[in-house]
Amino acid sequence: MKSKKENVNQITLLGVVSRPVEFSHETKWEKFYKFYLSVKRKSGYEDVITCIVPEVYSGDICIGKEIRVVGNIRTRNEPNADNPSRNRLVVEVFVNMVEVAEVDTNYYYN
Repeated sequence: MKSKKENVNQITLLGVVSRPVEFSHETKWEKFYKFYLSVKRKSGYEDVITCIVPEVYSGDICIGKEIRVVGNIRTRNEPNADNPSRNRLVVEVFVNMVEVAEVDTNYYYN
């Protein structure tokens, strides 16, 4: 049985890569890349989710590919360009696993 701690802050998304992968940032030992995943709702609308992925997974991601990602939601405050005295909350998914989707996603939206 899994402990409650293991299930906290885990997200699984299924969608289509909507923009090319681009460099995001680098730590002392690893590079990270950003891409955008279009995820359809049951209503038909699409949300575009910002995803951050380690370099080791970035080669599996290309525009138009349908993928499933598993990761954690990360938030951070960033200065607002329009009003420097206020911060803007940035919500991203830090990806731990990427795989090519093997299901027909239309099943979920009809």
